[in-house]
Amino acid sequence: MKKSYLQLHAAVLLAGFTGLFGRLINLNEGLISWYRLLISAIVMGGYLLRKKIRP
Repeated sequence: MKKSYLQLHAAVLLAGFTGLFGRLINLNEGLISWYRLLISAIVMGGYLLRKKIRP
């Protein structure tokens, strides 16, 4: 139960910072989308390697 609360609080904290991050980042929309894609691919690849799941 405590883990769920910590995850919920982390999600709320990150969601609250998105407005601040939006003002600090001066990139166009296309470049931001590519960075988000790259970060998510790296995180997902790391997760798959850690769990030893082969696609």
